[in-house]
Amino acid sequence: MNSSAKLQAIYLAQKLCRHIDGATSALLGVSETLLEFSLHSNNIEDIATNYPRLKDFEESAIIKGIAANIRVETALLVMASVYAEVRARMDLL
Repeated sequence: MNSSAKLQAIYLAQKLCRHIDGATSALLGVSETLLEFSLHSNNIEDIATNYPRLKDFEESAIIKGIAANIRVETALLVMASVYAEVRARMDLL
């Protein structure tokens, strides 16, 4: 995943956070699960049993075509971006 794709992931997270709803929670859930998968397993065969949130993404480029360290970095960037956007929303605190 090149830096442009990472930036697009961050922009998506920021836009979702401007309209807090279930999509933001889903994005965080998938990012967290992607992070756990990339750090603890990285074995596609483990997805069905241990990482069911990723089941729909098993054949995607993020799982099959990107190194685990890049997935970790991307998941952390998305989570940090969501945190920064939500933190700025005083109406949510």
